[in-house]
Amino acid sequence: MWPQDPSRKEVLRFAVSCRILTLMLQALFNAIIPDHHAEAFSPPRLAPSGFVDQLVEVLCLHPILSARLSPPHS
Repeated sequence: MWPQDPSRKEVLRFAVSCRILTLMLQALFNAIIPDHHAEAFSPPRLAPSGFVDQLVEVLCLHPILSARLSPPHS
């Protein structure tokens, strides 16, 4: 399974060490830099004024918002 050619071993060692370094730097910067919460997809929540507004809220917006909040299906 492991390559016998010395140059292939060197390339493989370099690739593995680069991957390890990348994962370590990613973990370090994830710990240092906080996540950005833009709230870009949160629609303004206005109170429905009439029956038709409430019907649209229940039929259209409720499935979209519940799909975003529910965990993904496996």
